[in-house]
Amino acid sequence: MNGLVKVNFQFMNPDVNTTTYIRKIDYLELINNKNKRFIEDYEEDGNSHGAVNLDQIVHISLLED
Repeated sequence: MNGLVKVNFQFMNPDVNTTTYIRKIDYLELINNKNKRFIEDYEEDGNSHGAVNLDQIVHISLLED
């Protein structure tokens, strides 16, 4: 699917979770401790959805489709 992976972001606020799609290369950079502050997220069809502020995220889970 256009090089996208489905992920779940858990934010500092325990009441906030979101499931979205990000580029696979961005996911690999995140798990390899690259210093990024923002990451673009996408809808399931590959259209850009906006940006996520990574300063507020405490955990990222890779989800299987």
